[in-house]
Amino acid sequence: MGKRLFRIRSGEVAAQVGSLVGTEVDLILTSNRTLHGRLLEAALPTVVLRDNIGHRHTVAVADIEEIIYDRTSAY
Repeated sequence: MGKRLFRIRSGEVAAQVGSLVGTEVDLILTSNRTLHGRLLEAALPTVVLRDNIGHRHTVAVADIEEIIYDRTSAY
């Protein structure tokens, strides 16, 4: 089984981020900083991410350039 990467561009983040709660994601910010972790909350206008060492990061949706996540594919 392989994995498939999905990208959510900045214009679509607000509409789709709620469906990713509990998913491991990469947040690419407008400052070119990248955060990796599990999305805990999507209470617009912010999202909360917990990274791999347990730190919580609250990020404004307006500061997110792109969200990348993967799913297991059938092939």
